[in-house]
Amino acid sequence: MQLLVCVRRPEGGLRIAFLTAKTLGGAVQRNRQRRRLREACRGLWSRVAGPPADVIVMALPRAATCRFLSLRSELETLLRQAGLLPQRDVA
Repeated sequence: MQLLVCVRRPEGGLRIAFLTAKTLGGAVQRNRQRRRLREACRGLWSRVAGPPADVIVMALPRAATCRFLSLRSELETLLRQAGLLPQRDVA
């Protein structure tokens, strides 16, 4: 539902951008998806740790119909794969 690109930088902090394509619909739908992505990331941002980087999150067309919890879960998985969130402890 999302695509994440992470580009490391030599200095500075962590920056994030949210992109939506016109294939998601009109401006209202695209803005709604960006707000949903920002809100999903807001809950994870305090746990994000890693080297300085620019992170780009692009919503794919099927993101418009998915539930918020699955959107957040997928974003969490993508951030883990990028090395920006610590791996889960398996008990």
